[in-house]
Amino acid sequence: MNQAPTDAVVSFNLDGEAVEARPGERIIDTALRLGHAIPHQCCQPMSDLPRPGRCRSCLVEVEGERQFKASCRELPRAGQSILTESPRLTSYRQTLAALQPEPIALAKDDSHAAIGFDPDQCIACGLCVTACRDVQCHEVIGLAGRGADIHIVFDYEATLGASSCASCGQCVQACPTGALSSRAYRPIAAAPLHAEERVTEAVCPYCCVGCRIEVHARDERVVEIRALDGPTNHSRLCVKGRFGQDFIHHADRLTTPLIRLAGAPKGELSADWRASFRAASWDEAVDFAASGLRRAHAAHGPGSLAFFGSLKTCNEDSYLFQKLARAAFGTNNVDHPTRLCHASSTAALLESVGTGAPSSQIGECANADVIFVIGANPSTSHPVAGSLLRNAVRNGAKLIVVDPRGQPLDRFASHVVRFKPGTDVVLLGAMLGVIITEQRYNRDFIAARVDGFEEIERMASQFPLPLAAAICGVPPELIAEVARVYAGASAAMTIWGMGMTQHSHGTDNIRCLIAMALICGQVGRPGTGLYPIRGHNNAQGAPDSGMLPNYFPDYQPADAADVREKFAALWGVPISDTPGLTMIEVVDAVHAGSVRALYAHGANPAMCMPGSGHVREALARLDHLVVQDIFPTETAAYADVILPAAALLEKEGTLTNIDRRIQHTRAAVRPPGEAKPDWWIVQEIARRCGQHWDYAGPAEIFDEMRRSMPSIGGITWDRLLQTGAVQYPCRAEGDPETALLFSERFHTANGRACLVPPDTAAPASITSAEFPLVMTTGRLLEHHTGPMSRRAGVLSAIEPDPFVGMNPVDMERLSLRSGDAVTVRSREGAIDTYVRADDALPEGLVFAPYCFTEGPANALVTPLMDPISKTADMKVSAVVVSRRCTHPSLHTPVALTI
Repeated sequence: MNQAPTDAVVSFNLDGEAVEARPGERIIDTALRLGHAIPHQCCQPMSDLPRPGRCRSCLVEVEGERQFKASCRELPRAGQSILTESPRLTSYRQTLAALQPEPIALAKDDSHAAIGFDPDQCIACGLCVTACRDVQCHEVIGLAGRGADIHIVFDYEATLGASSCASCGQCVQACPTGALSSRAYRPIAAAPLHAEERVTEAVCPYCCVGCRIEVHARDERVVEIRALDGPTNHSRLCVKGRFGQDFIHHADRLTTPLIRLAGAPKGELSADWRASFRAASWDEAVDFAASGLRRAHAAHGPGSLAFFGSLKTCNEDSYLFQKLARAAFGTNNVDHPTRLCHASSTAALLESVGTGAPSSQIGECANADVIFVIGANPSTSHPVAGSLLRNAVRNGAKLIVVDPRGQPLDRFASHVVRFKPGTDVVLLGAMLGVIITEQRYNRDFIAARVDGFEEIERMASQFPLPLAAAICGVPPELIAEVARVYAGASAAMTIWGMGMTQHSHGTDNIRCLIAMALICGQVGRPGTGLYPIRGHNNAQGAPDSGMLPNYFPDYQPADAADVREKFAALWGVPISDTPGLTMIEVVDAVHAGSVRALYAHGANPAMCMPGSGHVREALARLDHLVVQDIFPTETAAYADVILPAAALLEKEGTLTNIDRRIQHTRAAVRPPGEAKPDWWIVQEIARRCGQHWDYAGPAEIFDEMRRSMPSIGGITWDRLLQTGAVQYPCRAEGDPETALLFSERFHTANGRACLVPPDTAAPASITSAEFPLVMTTGRLLEHHTGPMSRRAGVLSAIEPDPFVGMNPVDMERLSLRSGDAVTVRSREGAIDTYVRADDALPEGLVFAPYCFTEGPANALVTPLMDPISKTADMKVSAVVVSRRCTHPSLHTPVALTI
């Protein structure tokens, strides 16, 4: 019987050589590491997948043992003599090969856009089953038949394309023979390639999980993506990360600087948009960009300029961009699209616990006995995080899912709470009421570390359970049961997403969540934590780096004189004490005439902001618009100058993921044409605006960042190069990284948390006879906001067209069928799209993804916004859906977006 791995080094003899096995190494791991060839098929050394030992290819001979041993499963013992080659082994392997049964005749399966299956290559080792069922918990792949008839099946003998496959590709990475393979980069890999394959470690450019990836490239073209065993993703990827990286090779890439021709109209959505621009040299383009910014500054003052940053560029890019605004132009009008996502989280966390970052890490779900997920759909928006939640449930954790919509996690949940959209505060207030009334809170923790309990107690009394249940549409006994399970947990994770933040009462929602976690003592210990699950790949790093109007880097308040003095000394310029404007406020200021110039650095306000018609009118009114991006976005249709930037896989830098891990990423391929790294472009503009910057690259920028940001002061560039990732806070060189915050004190002045009760009462009804339905917006598994993913071949093939989801009962009431062309109209505007039946939606609720240019859901969003975070209410808008007489133009090429 195979013994358990030990923590000790084991000395043994391998093919006559004295060797040492590292702690936990199997025989095959040691042998391959030292250059001994052992045949193997069904195991993947250096992988955390189980070793099935089925193929028998890796057998070795152990002195004194009658039977051969499967080296992929066997640990060496001290003093053993092991042979990887011997006459007995050779004879056995020849016999084994001769006895291999003929595979059953099955046709190749190319029905899936991302994954191909060739049964002739399959050895039925079962690794794909393990990867699918045990790692990702998708339960799509299985083994059927017996003996020579054993074979892989998808669902109930369906084709792969017709199965419930989530397209994560974990099976592709697990397959040792290539029976399951990626179809994503076949056209690139099939082209004549001359250079040797180059392999680079990088970070995925999609969501904030920050999966570490291995990029295989030839001739500056990506030919394969594999998952690395990163500290958050643990050798996992989703469909976007594994199969959606070819967007960087799309024909739409901006490759040369462009200046708008005199008199060319702005904002036209036409195929020949390039006719409105002329190519320019970099010198001319940055001169033109800088001169327009300087003119606005000279004529109208610092407040006439605004700077919109990105959620997808590196930390160093964001830091330099906000420094440009503040140091070169003296304005705090600096913001980025987190304003539209998790600004409510940041505001509530800062006032309560003193930092806007998550207090825990997603891996702590493995140590939790209760996981509370509200307003988030990780299986769709953050699929790798979703897989870690499913693993935790499989290992015994209880999962509570609270959301107006159904979602894939529901089938793993012990409790599913579907509540009426917009009643978040009422629901959470009722849960707080149960916890407080039944005295299920943690008295000792509150007394030692929390202020404001009495205010929360008074607030909760305003939401008696029967009344709250009627408002929320949730049975009172379910609200009480969920509150008791959460409060009674020995360790509970509290996870939320944009379903909680994108409301006119978003900050109040998060205040309630924070209160619930704190009064129950569910922070500062393994398995606990306040965890806002943010969106894009650098949605944490951008605000950390100072891309906010009211905070400098590291959330140092802009209204604090000592903070301004600190940065004035560091940057060598005076710092303005005038409060900055948020993105939404900037748009209103453009209409009012006070903001005259805008620099959009990787931001696409024409598409991502609410009330897109109002936003586009503002863009058209600007005296000067600089757009820096990798694609011609909807915002670029209004630009005076367009600066082509390098994509993430084409540059070096750092990113910060949802676990507070600063991760180093390398350039895997060169940028196309004349595209340049973002930091280089920003520096060139700064030099033309009176700044004597001379950064040689991201390493020097990061060194300045850590000198100004206490939480990362101990993280050196060399340390990042050596380890790949470091989790902050790490305040002094040599300090360990910090996994859990608040184990002893909160990041407030007195070290205690401060509970803040919400201001929101019961929600007012927004529907009417004219607008009887409620629309909510969100992401798809294949697409975030669209500019990148809709230019990826596989992702666009799986989900190509705009749609709105509706409950089948609502559709039947309107005599609609899936695929029918419809118009969705709100009080703010209308879009043309088509309808899709969705049983996960309750009656009366419509879901619209906001990634489709052809049907921009944000054009319908209510103008209401949170008064504290200035976040728009994108989750609750009143709409009406009606049939269109003609079908909208679908399959519109993305190249026609401007």
